[in-house]
Amino acid sequence: MKRNALCPCGSQKKYKHCCLKEEGAIASLEYDVEWQRVRQIEGKIWEAAYSFALKEWGEEILEDGWDGFSLEWDLKEDSPDGQELFPGWFIFQWVPFNYSEKWAHLGKNLTIADLYLLKHPNKEYERFLSAVHQSPYSFFLVEDVIPSKRLILKDLILDKTMTIKEKSGADISFKGTVVFGRTLFYMNQSIQIGLGTVALPIRYAMDVLDLREEIIKKEKKLTADSLIEYEEDLRAFYFQLCEAAFHPPKLCNNDGDPIVLCTLHYTLKCSPKDAFTSLISLCKSRKPKEILEEGRFDKNRELIQIDFPWINNRSSNLILGHIEIKRDKLKIDVNSVERSEKIKKEIKKRLPEAFFKKMSKQSLETLKDKKPSARSKPSDPSPAEKKAMQHLTQSYYQNWLSTSVPALRGKTPREATQTPEGRKRLELLLLDFEMSNQKNEPHCYIDVQSLRKELGLLRGQTCLQD
Repeated sequence: MKRNALCPCGSQKKYKHCCLKEEGAIASLEYDVEWQRVRQIEGKIWEAAYSFALKEWGEEILEDGWDGFSLEWDLKEDSPDGQELFPGWFIFQWVPFNYSEKWAHLGKNLTIADLYLLKHPNKEYERFLSAVHQSPYSFFLVEDVIPSKRLILKDLILDKTMTIKEKSGADISFKGTVVFGRTLFYMNQSIQIGLGTVALPIRYAMDVLDLREEIIKKEKKLTADSLIEYEEDLRAFYFQLCEAAFHPPKLCNNDGDPIVLCTLHYTLKCSPKDAFTSLISLCKSRKPKEILEEGRFDKNRELIQIDFPWINNRSSNLILGHIEIKRDKLKIDVNSVERSEKIKKEIKKRLPEAFFKKMSKQSLETLKDKKPSARSKPSDPSPAEKKAMQHLTQSYYQNWLSTSVPALRGKTPREATQTPEGRKRLELLLLDFEMSNQKNEPHCYIDVQSLRKELGLLRGQTCLQD
């Protein structure tokens, strides 16, 4: 990696000003003797306890363990979580209640690793296992990643931040996601010994915070010890979020209508100025004179083109659509079929000189699933379509600031800034928007910086630590 090249972590900084410094401060894990030692202890206990379980109970112990792990969810044993999350849970977490009677006198709630060490005592292994038993499963926001070296994790339930050393799991694609797993501190080393393979979008952090509040209602004080008792609930919740991530809900507009991008086309039998005069009352938030100043005129100062939002209520400023008049054409963009029917009635009532030609519509699902044919390349949206999408996106999120948001416990973003918990949730939403922008086309970008400015959440004043 050249010093002046962009850093592979995605920070957009030069390598010499980013991870090169970090790498100089952190010993390579290949030569980190203590880290290697902890990993060796973990591996040796796991292998020995696994062999012990098969020898003592046979292959059926794996089937019983899988039934306990999957919690009747439709999981496959050869799935990523079956290969990565299950093995550590099976040895270090699961209690095989039906083990043979000759072990029953040793105590209750013993894991397979516990049973193995009772038969094969080892002081070092026992200290490691004691650290495991003090480490609960939880949900973590991956705040930063140094590839193949470490992860900076925010425990969303215990509300603390930690840095763990990790090689294969320190993937830059995990940055800005929510992961499920268990972290362990032993011999001055912080590692993970069980990490779910599904990196959930940031928006699911809201659901985790809701779960945290439910646990707090039952516990006088939420600690690592008390969280251990909720392992099965947390695992079931992880499976539930994984399923939801692959079956996202349909998006709706502020009226509750499914979002369908609709464009209505009309031919005008009157001048642009007459059409503007007849339709400007559809924009109740601005004065006609102000909007007219933004129009295009010919050399004789005759109006030839103008556009303005469709706003039905002066107090809420909710933008219902976008209206454009250009010479003898009238074009209207709305985001639902229901709104397209409403605006057609308004046009018919206010401007009889407008003759309806056609309406094009496109659902978000169709846009996402649409694939180009083998013979043709996908065509980019036209400048007019990009402009319409940009208008719709900007107006939606401007209205969002004063809209009740379920993820904010029914508060509007403006109201959420008034409490530490509200700001914490709001910051997670804004982070989610920023992650979405990395995948969006420029005309679909969410202007997160403007939202931060409106809400008083300037860059660098993160609220996740409140």
